[in-house]
Amino acid sequence: MSKHQAIADTSIQTYARTAGVLFLLSIVSGSDYLKTFSPEQLDTFALFSLKLYGYCGGVFIVFYGVGSIVFGYLMFRSGYLPKILGALLALGGFGFVASNFALVLAPRYAFSGLLLPMIIAALALTVWFLARGVDIPKWEERAAK
Repeated sequence: MSKHQAIADTSIQTYARTAGVLFLLSIVSGSDYLKTFSPEQLDTFALFSLKLYGYCGGVFIVFYGVGSIVFGYLMFRSGYLPKILGALLALGGFGFVASNFALVLAPRYAFSGLLLPMIIAALALTVWFLARGVDIPKWEERAAK
């Protein structure tokens, strides 16, 4: 995922989440125009808004999964890192996208176990960067070409 795409995605997600929180706060604020609704109706509407907020957040988070798929593919092809790390990150991205699509489209079938490959990939990549890093000779060889 490019830096500009990541910034745009984060900006859109931040705006959507802020708008959702402000909308929810307007429901529970107790303003005069809300007195026409019973407390049970306001509670139901507030709960609905929270659930909608979570689903909409899942829609935006799909972009991070797609970025992980692309990043994993590029890692796999580059040769600077072990291919297994790239494959694991791409697999984690697919699990992330599948989990978020299931959460939005079929909440009953959403399974958080689909996020496990992403967690494993993130931990493996972190450990690899801390222990070994990038293959510098291969990096310099390609930079010389």
